[in-house]
Amino acid sequence: MRTALICISVMVCSLAFGQTAPGKLTFEVASVRLSNRPNALPQGGGGPGSRYDPERLHLESMPMRNLLMMTYGVDRDQISGLSWLESERYDIDATIAPGATKEQFNAMFQYLLAERFGLKAHHEIRELAGTATLGVAQNPRAALEGAGERPDRAERKAKKLAIDVMVIEHFEKSPAEN
Repeated sequence: MRTALICISVMVCSLAFGQTAPGKLTFEVASVRLSNRPNALPQGGGGPGSRYDPERLHLESMPMRNLLMMTYGVDRDQISGLSWLESERYDIDATIAPGATKEQFNAMFQYLLAERFGLKAHHEIRELAGTATLGVAQNPRAALEGAGERPDRAERKAKKLAIDVMVIEHFEKSPAEN
């Protein structure tokens, strides 16, 4: 009886240490490697909402910038940080729990990037100088007739534009061991 209790205790402890922190969504299995084809076109797919396998993700020669754009839902010009984000490419294979949503998938991917690459980032609003084109969407000719201006010219004004930017604080090029 005592031996059975010791075996059960060891099994429970090993299961507890194999778990991630509470509330963290993770892939069932994930492999991240530097691509051995750095000049190849990025390809692959899968995951929730895809026309490929929704429970499997397979990406080849994917630049880190693309992974960040996909995972955090930002555009290329919204990522501020390291110069190697475009040049370093990765192969990623992951198994996703059945029924996972796109939001859960993004949370899993964000956790994977934090765990394997030590990613630390935050969002901030930055003001940029720019110009805005002002015009009337429906009938610009009628709107400009009274102003004595040519109707084919839109009005341009200098403005300060606010943009949400993802700022990378820390990121390692090489993934931690799988």
